[in-house]
Amino acid sequence: MEMDIPKVLPILYTTPFLLPGYLLKIQLPVKDNHNLLIYLLDKDENNQLSNFIGVIPKIDLHKESNVIGAVGLVQSIIQLDNAPEVFFLVVQGIIRFKLGPTIL
Repeated sequence: MEMDIPKVLPILYTTPFLLPGYLLKIQLPVKDNHNLLIYLLDKDENNQLSNFIGVIPKIDLHKESNVIGAVGLVQSIIQLDNAPEVFFLVVQGIIRFKLGPTIL
């Protein structure tokens, strides 16, 4: 199955590693990840078929080079009525990537 993965993705730093072929459930506080949640929900409401994000391990947060992560396909977004301050993402690892330098 061929996927059209965008060249620019929102990045999420997590404690667990995401590997291609595996599923990862990530719990996120809404207040710290509000922009990501709005981005994902907006794409979902507009019936776009794929929600890709970049997932990088937190141990690479302060690295300046050789940062390796995984492209994740968001399978579902879960919000619980009894815990509106958090949401869960179920993400499937698609492919590994290495961050390159950005020139602004």
